[in-house]
Amino acid sequence: LDAQSADAFTVHTSLLQPARGTPEISMPAVLAVNIALGGLTAGIWRASNGHSFWRGFIRGSAAGGAVFAGKRIIAAENPWAWWTGREVAAVASAEVLNAAEGRPVLDRMALPLGPLRIHVTTRSGFHVMPKLDLSTSVAAIYVASRKDTKFGWRESLSSGSLVFLTPEVSGGVGSHAAGVVSIDEFVPDGDFPPLERKRGVLSHEMVHAAQYDFLSIAWGEPLEDAAARKIPGGVTARRYIDFGLLVPVHAALNNMMRPKNRPWEKEATALASGH
Repeated sequence: LDAQSADAFTVHTSLLQPARGTPEISMPAVLAVNIALGGLTAGIWRASNGHSFWRGFIRGSAAGGAVFAGKRIIAAENPWAWWTGREVAAVASAEVLNAAEGRPVLDRMALPLGPLRIHVTTRSGFHVMPKLDLSTSVAAIYVASRKDTKFGWRESLSSGSLVFLTPEVSGGVGSHAAGVVSIDEFVPDGDFPPLERKRGVLSHEMVHAAQYDFLSIAWGEPLEDAAARKIPGGVTARRYIDFGLLVPVHAALNNMMRPKNRPWEKEATALASGH
């Protein structure tokens, strides 16, 4: 073969991943963790406001189960599943917060859409307020500024998330940061063992996006609302911006643990065959 032909047969080394074994955690365990997280989140917030922990816990547990359902839908590896699964998980994450605050079912919802989060309230009429997801926007600008990175129009439209294609992703074939997904541009679209599949990689990273939504909505929202009340102009800014105060905390935890030891990585691996 000449040099040009040889190049055509060169396989990108980052795609040659070892075969996956049995996931470290079982699906029932993943479900139990999501139920427990939803219950504890709602219960703790409710108790901190002087109300019944158990009322929040029971309702939050049901919402946590719905968060799990959304992640399972994402794992179906098709555009309908990516859009539907992430929105289901996000609405369920908002329902955890509704349980925490003693609001009616679906009183508040938050729907991620690219760099925005669409907030919907239903208590006194149907009100829609788009907010800029600041962390997602900053992450997108950072990823887009890297050398040879391209915006993945097809992948972004298929998933409802911001997806970028890069010549090589550090540490594997895909990564996620604050709702922004990066995928190695050499990942094939179809089945081609032993190479990773783009749909599997995107599903894996979309599970991470759903995890980010839960952190931002169920935990970040009340913390940001409380902080905004103590800062001049904070309440006005919060009407239009979700700041993502917990993103640095999550990044610090990532840096403290090896990827294979991160609970959120184990969950994404159990749900979707990403990398």
